[in-house]
Amino acid sequence: MRAAFALLLFLGCGGSGGAPDRLPPTGSIVFPPRGSLTEAISVPVVGSAADDRGVASVNVGAVAAQSADGFLTWRADVPLAPGVNVLAALATDDAGNLGPLPSASVTRTGIVPAGPGAVALAPDGRALVLDATLRALFLVDLATGEREKAPESAPAPGAPSGLAVEGGRAFLCDTLERAVGAIDLASGRWIVLSDDLRGTGDPLQRPQALALLPGDRAAVADAIAAAVVIVDLATGDRTTLASLAFAPVAVARDAPNDRILVLGADRLLALDPVTGASTVVSAPGKGGGPLLQGANALAVDPATGAAFVADGVLATVIAVDPVSGNRVALSGPSAGGGIPFSLPRGIALSGTRLLVPDPLLDGLFSVDRATGERALVSVAAVGTGAPLLAPRDAAVFSGGTLVVDLAQGLVSVDADGNRRVVSGPGAGSGPAFVSPLGVSAPRNGAVLVADGGAEALFSVDLATGARATVSTGFLPTDAAFLGARILATESDAGELVEVDPATGDRTAVAAGLSFPRAVVADESSGRAYVLQAGASPLLAIDVATGAVTPIPAPGLVDGKGLAHDARHGRLFVTDDASDMLFAVDLETGLFSALPGDGPRWAGPNGAAFDPARGLVLVADAGRGALFAAEPASGARVIVSK
Repeated sequence: MRAAFALLLFLGCGGSGGAPDRLPPTGSIVFPPRGSLTEAISVPVVGSAADDRGVASVNVGAVAAQSADGFLTWRADVPLAPGVNVLAALATDDAGNLGPLPSASVTRTGIVPAGPGAVALAPDGRALVLDATLRALFLVDLATGEREKAPESAPAPGAPSGLAVEGGRAFLCDTLERAVGAIDLASGRWIVLSDDLRGTGDPLQRPQALALLPGDRAAVADAIAAAVVIVDLATGDRTTLASLAFAPVAVARDAPNDRILVLGADRLLALDPVTGASTVVSAPGKGGGPLLQGANALAVDPATGAAFVADGVLATVIAVDPVSGNRVALSGPSAGGGIPFSLPRGIALSGTRLLVPDPLLDGLFSVDRATGERALVSVAAVGTGAPLLAPRDAAVFSGGTLVVDLAQGLVSVDADGNRRVVSGPGAGSGPAFVSPLGVSAPRNGAVLVADGGAEALFSVDLATGARATVSTGFLPTDAAFLGARILATESDAGELVEVDPATGDRTAVAAGLSFPRAVVADESSGRAYVLQAGASPLLAIDVATGAVTPIPAPGLVDGKGLAHDARHGRLFVTDDASDMLFAVDLETGLFSALPGDGPRWAGPNGAAFDPARGLVLVADAGRGALFAAEPASGARVIVSK
């Protein structure tokens, strides 16, 4: 009996001599990165899991993950609700132990703006905003800040500008097609109302803005013609009301005073709607208060005729008295409180408030007309710190991602999307950046920054931000370390050069290139991969011999960024013309697009590959954002903005 009990005890303690398995599996989520932003209705959640005796399953919420390697890597396609979605993954091992994995989160929004500008009040009381960068209209709930994309137009305006709303239609100018048209807000249908083929009269040259007038007409500000043109919206006929001595940027109807107000960068003019006779309302020498310097948008109170002007140079909303022409700073650095404007770019009235889009913040402000107090009604931001304004290239380092930004310099982005200027205005020492274009992966605590404006290649110490000149007197666009060697693309001479780090002397590795833009180096093969303009945009260059081998890249039109995945032997290429990300298998030569879901690219530039997470990081200049893309699906999210 005692022997049988001992046997049972032995078997219960692990069977064939092993201890009970009480250790849960471990792992992580690598995509989407925590705190990221998307427009997609679902997202592929990708991660890893491990256990000493085997992982049986991984679930992300109610979705079972799939794996082909015992959950060393796994993925689950998870539907997203509007707003913040916490992605909680649970791994289970063969013994039934549960291992909660560190969670991630992604915010789903109706649209992530890229360049909000003109604004008007929609029939349902929401703000209708024109995003010229995305060529899209979106609606903003002024109570909640929620954004919703307006119906797609087909065909969309080529370069939309200006905005007015009436009777369920949004009226727009198209500066590319030199047209005025309307979008039906219910169906999204775009109809051209006046252009070179529709209507009589002198053709529009650059219709910049418009205001609706009685009798189914519109007053159109034509910047190149320096004129205000009356367009019959029923026939398309055009009649020049007045020629001006300046380029008009905005136009509005002043109903109480029966006139049309026309805005220039530094002045406000009134036109008689019948004769076109002009009167200066406010200008240098007319009216007191702060002078307009970079006026770009105009709104008029339909009851009083008071005018409100958005001035991008002053970062201020100016109130203009319609009689005296006196100007008062209503909201800006010297007036009102709240979050400051970066670039007020449009303006519309909504009761006691003014609505002001800001394309640098990608947000919509509400301004109290009485106090000038500012509040961000809606904003699409990820992370804290100095915003990315014109990101051009990216590199991965131990602290996260480095982004080179034309305005900010060298910026560090951590795992939560938070930004810190490492080197640039007010950070670091040494020669100043002028137009930093490319950044290398780090080596010995320093990175290379190619600055075409400064005609120099800089080395930046990541600990101090100190900048030192490595080589000068040429036009570098990108640089890379190859062991202890330095390679750089020289745009002007069309060369890949090797730079002596001690003297700065340059030696051509390969010549005859066509405006090379980006370079990455492969330590194992001794080759450099170069992206250039022209018919053969992607090249493999043997650094030892200078031999150049084109890599077929069908469909690549305007390649800007290049990233190298050494482990899997592939390159990733961004295309600014098609707003696409491509991948090329260096062994098979297969070149393929990675369309994926997520916010649209709006100017993908430099790229980097993160080997630890297996993600492609892309600096998008149009959106002022850093993207992460998952190579298997092409799905993308914004990780810092």
